Amino acid sequence: MSYRRAVFLCACLGLMLTGPQAHAQDDENDFLDMSLQSLMEVEGMPIDVLTTHIHPKGEWMIRYQFMTMPMEGNRVGADSVSTENVLQGYKVSPTRMTMQMHMVDVMYGWTDDLTLMVMMPFVQSSMDHVTRGGSSFTTDASGLGDVSLMAHYNMALHGPHRVVFLGGLSMPTGSIDAVDDTPAGEQSLPYPMQLGSGTFDLKQGISYIGQTRNWAWGADAKGTFRLGENSQQYSLGNRFHSSVWATRRLYSWSALSLQLASERWGDVAGADPRLNPAMVPTADPDLRGGWRLDTRVELSFFIPSGSFQNQRFFIDAVLPAYQNLHGPQLESSHVVHLGWEWRF
Repeated sequence: MSYRRAVFLCACLGLMLTGPQAHAQDDENDFLDMSLQSLMEVEGMPIDVLTTHIHPKGEWMIRYQFMTMPMEGNRVGADSVSTENVLQGYKVSPTRMTMQMHMVDVMYGWTDDLTLMVMMPFVQSSMDHVTRGGSSFTTDASGLGDVSLMAHYNMALHGPHRVVFLGGLSMPTGSIDAVDDTPAGEQSLPYPMQLGSGTFDLKQGISYIGQTRNWAWGADAKGTFRLGENSQQYSLGNRFHSSVWATRRLYSWSALSLQLASERWGDVAGADPRLNPAMVPTADPDLRGGWRLDTRVELSFFIPSGSFQNQRFFIDAVLPAYQNLHGPQLESSHVVHLGWEWRF
């Protein structure tokens, strides 16, 4: 982790620890007896800990997120490598990729313990390349990604502590047939530029959440498992996510969250017959896996009354602390989320 990132995270932690004490100790004790609905009204969780989303029976929530993730520069293992080095082994090297996603989520409390959820992503990606001869070109792809149907079940609840299970299925609604113009004519785009996996994917996870009136904390683990091959005779690697996090209520209407998250993903199994893995590393199925350790900071604002009652706005930034990639593979520089959600 760089010195600037360490200083930034220490400053955020200091703000969490020195935030105003909005309630007395008696209020903290009373918090232990609050109902699930009351707990939901005062929490401020990191937005990607999906298993925290348990809603009371009959409650709806609509959420919109915008994410942008630029990737720049190639990495082999934990080491950065130059474009010139990549071009010694390939005719084309990627230099930069930008992925943007608009996500709409709809949640409904079927019972007090079971929340159902639909996730609908729209993906826009572009990738810059340079050839061994010195020319450059860009490819683009956009469209609907893979839609997910999810369920969150509250397995245990004891005072401010609960364990929540996540299960669901991602459906192959995102295209795996995206093409664009290249110096060799119109070509199928490589694995990271396709809009979906092309397979039904099983999603499972579990979370622990603890809470007081001014603090929330927890840990979660979840995985995405590919079910078979797609129509182009390959399947993306499985993905595994785990994290620990803490949230500090700054005021009655705002909260600050810190998270440390691990993300692992495997290489592609099989191979797309339309791609030439000797041409560009993004077309090599054996160079798609890796591991990344991320630090995440989120600031959220909740509006309890007025015209925007029960709405929340949030912004967060993700900074990779460590990356180890099966490469050459483009490395992530940062991720930014902006979002809004409304409960009714």
